[in-house]
Amino acid sequence: MSLRRQLFLAMMALVAFVLTVSLINSIYNARDFFQSQMEVQVQDATTSLGLQLSTGGDDLASIETTFNLLNDSGFYKRISYFDVYDEVLTERMRSLSASLVPLWFVELIDFDPVIGRAEVMSGWQRLGRIELVAHPAYAYTSLWQILKTQLLLFGIAVCICYLLAAFGLRFLLAPLTMVERQAEAICRREFHVQDQLPRTPEFRRMVVAMNRMVQKIQAMFQEQVALSESLHRKSHLDPVTDLSNRRDFDARFEAFLHSELGGGSGVLALIQLSNMQSLNDSIGREAGDKCLCDVANVLRQQLDGRDGALLSRRGGTDFCLFVPIMDANETHNVAASLYTALAALPWFSVANDAHVHIGMAHSASVQLGNKLLSQADMALRTSQTKSRNGWEVYSEDQAESRPAGEWKALLQRLIDERAMKLHFQPVYSADTDSKRILMTEVLCRISDKGLLINAAEFWPMVERFDLSVKVDRLVLELLQSKLASQPQSRPTLCVNLSPRSIVNSDFCLWLDNFLLLDPKFAAQLIFELPEKAVSIDEEAVRSLALLLRERGAALSLDHFGVAGKAFNYLQSLPLSHMKVDRSFIQRINSDADNQFFVRSLVQIAHSCDIKILADGVETAAQWQQLQALGLDGGQGYFLARPDQALPK
Repeated sequence: MSLRRQLFLAMMALVAFVLTVSLINSIYNARDFFQSQMEVQVQDATTSLGLQLSTGGDDLASIETTFNLLNDSGFYKRISYFDVYDEVLTERMRSLSASLVPLWFVELIDFDPVIGRAEVMSGWQRLGRIELVAHPAYAYTSLWQILKTQLLLFGIAVCICYLLAAFGLRFLLAPLTMVERQAEAICRREFHVQDQLPRTPEFRRMVVAMNRMVQKIQAMFQEQVALSESLHRKSHLDPVTDLSNRRDFDARFEAFLHSELGGGSGVLALIQLSNMQSLNDSIGREAGDKCLCDVANVLRQQLDGRDGALLSRRGGTDFCLFVPIMDANETHNVAASLYTALAALPWFSVANDAHVHIGMAHSASVQLGNKLLSQADMALRTSQTKSRNGWEVYSEDQAESRPAGEWKALLQRLIDERAMKLHFQPVYSADTDSKRILMTEVLCRISDKGLLINAAEFWPMVERFDLSVKVDRLVLELLQSKLASQPQSRPTLCVNLSPRSIVNSDFCLWLDNFLLLDPKFAAQLIFELPEKAVSIDEEAVRSLALLLRERGAALSLDHFGVAGKAFNYLQSLPLSHMKVDRSFIQRINSDADNQFFVRSLVQIAHSCDIKILADGVETAAQWQQLQALGLDGGQGYFLARPDQALPK
């Protein structure tokens, strides 16, 4: 029971007690008053009647007439006239009941018998005596009316006290309500400080202490986030250009090869700026750093819009990039465009000895054991031997690459035929004593000429030809149909959405109506977005989160930790869980920096009531290390491979 209710009940009980005591006191005071009134009335009537009969003598007819008049008044139960021998000469009795008074009230309130006596004299001669017994019916009736009036006033007083207590307690306990909201806001990762302090000293001290605690928790959270971000930047980002460093690029490229995205075509490029020492000597090292930043910006602009592209500064004046899903002809166009943009930078006109060389290697199937890096290095050396500036592309299998036009036709046909295939990969709990499925991720496949093609090969083309909205809608509709055919199965399902879909207002409206029409299906869904979606359009992500929460679904972030976005948004974005990118998982059992970073993410996520999962668990050593770091769960080929059937 709440404190407000306890105080309210205590106040109402006190009011009821006081009013009840007052009511009882009033009734018994009135009873004593009526008792004394009856005594006075009977005694006066007896004395008056005795004098009247004394002057009237023993005329029995006159006495009976007087008795009849008194009996009709109803104030007396019995009127008797006794002679000198105590024999009754005449008597009148009346049985007057208080018909309007409940019997329980008559039994509860007891009046003492009131009897009046007077002698009848004729001179000094005694003729007899008169005896009157009072009847309490009128007293009971009057008391009952008083009680009803008092109860009415009692009820009015209780109602008034009820309203005053309700409003008074709401006003007095308002600081407690604000503190409660403060605590709830902390659970939602919102750190509000109460600016208006209550006047009550005890409440003021409580609010001040709560404000200090909120500020302390916020500072601790921000310090933890800043520490994790600082570690991430030092370990994985180049301090000059803010690009991935060599270590981060290698880890992410290796994770790409192990992931569902591996297996498609791609191109890897090495860019080298030669003789930059002359630039540093002529205009200074600071200007040389500015030149490196300009080169990084050019590379970012050239790769803008290419989903899954990786870009890094490997050290010194060497840069590296990887772009998935690119055919051989497009590779040559990208190489020429990159070279033209870099050569146009003004720094190379300042230092005549500075050169730009680009070496690219293309493969129709980027898989484990590929030689893209050595092939790109070979192309770079060839470019350097041919001229002072230039580019070269190495490709052994350009005939095997599918042209972009064929991709578009294939994807459009499969969408029209609703021929997308769904696979399912379970996410297991990290509990050491059980292998419990937390949720199941829904993966999309397509089939062409009898071959099953995973998202690695076709999804970049989906994004390129702006088909993501159609594919996302189709996946949800196919998933709903599959579950409708299996009504007994109600697993929690993770469905990936494209960042391009959530910024499409028509798709968001369709999704809202789609979930509204099937609340049970909506309650099973957790929609996953890549963390980079927050960097692209944070407001769109927040709007989606609110929409999903209203419809009973949830939101999570995938590929967490590689987007370079500050983690402060975690304290206000309602998330179900987030998946650490597999680039941190590949060497988690041997890389102390990755362990520290993941452990920091676990602490941040748990402080925000967000579950944190691992993606790409491939070995038992990785899984054991992740369990030791406190992650809530994970998925990967070590735990279970994707399958067409829903896991039980």
